[in-house]
Amino acid sequence: MRQVFLRFYLTVVVCFLATSLLIGGIYKQLIERTNQRYLTDIFKSTVSIIEEELGDLPPSLWHDEASRLRGKLPVPVQIEKLGEYSLSAENQKSLEKGDIILLLDKGLYIHRIHKTDQMVCWGRFHF
Repeated sequence: MRQVFLRFYLTVVVCFLATSLLIGGIYKQLIERTNQRYLTDIFKSTVSIIEEELGDLPPSLWHDEASRLRGKLPVPVQIEKLGEYSLSAENQKSLEKGDIILLLDKGLYIHRIHKTDQMVCWGRFHF
């Protein structure tokens, strides 16, 4: 009788641990996906706000306008020249197409402002 009870108890414990690990893994994947979607939405909305605000201004005033907007945006933003960071050829092409690039070593995201030689930099994010 004791052996049957121990087998049953061990089976229940192992099943509970396996279920906990499985649910934890699923939950982790779901949270990572949600966080990625949230960051993407924030960056896209920030880009559209900045491009809308800077659209009517001459490029000489963009840095001042970005400083003014810093308090209204959810992430720290600055405007820099396109050649400011050394990028791989693949990242350079993606940046020219209008994609958002992550510079992991610097903790920055960069995005080219459409039809200009300037880019928007969000950062310093610590992962």
